[in-house]
Amino acid sequence: MSRIEQTDSGQIDPLAMPAAEQSAGAPSADAIAELWSPGAANVRVSVEDLLLKEGAIDAAMLRQARQVQANSRGKKISQILLEMGHVKEEQVQRALAVTLNKPYQDVDFKDIPPDAFGKLSTDFMKQRGCICLNLVDGRLTLGMVDPADVFLVDEVKRKLAPKVIKTVVVSSSQITLAIEAANAANAGDESEKFDEIIADVGDDELEIVEETKD
Repeated sequence: MSRIEQTDSGQIDPLAMPAAEQSAGAPSADAIAELWSPGAANVRVSVEDLLLKEGAIDAAMLRQARQVQANSRGKKISQILLEMGHVKEEQVQRALAVTLNKPYQDVDFKDIPPDAFGKLSTDFMKQRGCICLNLVDGRLTLGMVDPADVFLVDEVKRKLAPKVIKTVVVSSSQITLAIEAANAANAGDESEKFDEIIADVGDDELEIVEETKD
């Protein structure tokens, strides 16, 4: 039987314990090394590397974009690839969603509940690159061109005070199309209201004034 030594204070001295008994209550050095190994951390793949892997661009396009980036301070390579016409915005945004581990969602005005769409002004949506896609029981689904913009999320929280915000990746061009569709729908509603007013007015009440030329 093994002997467990005690210190003067009466506590068990772990250094005096046999190796088998030490390992039973604590992870081994190998296990700790594995936990702290740099390789254990997930390395985030860049948008451009993902586009390259998926065949949306080739190595020459990527080299060209990196050369342009060297003289374009502050521009992302994905933005340069977009401006050069090598990729479409939807491809970039879908790749961004994968790198952030977030869902990508297509924006269609017909699919957005009116009470959700109207929560933010169209100017705010265009300027900040966001759109309210759904709002149920205080749970807001917010489409964002850049989901990493924490300041925008905080601003929307202050404006709408939702219980929960779920962010999804969307395309800026689709936000613009949704706003245009909303404007067209509103214009159609106003036209219909005007036609109804005219129809309700009798011929005797309607006076048409013709301009006379001198």
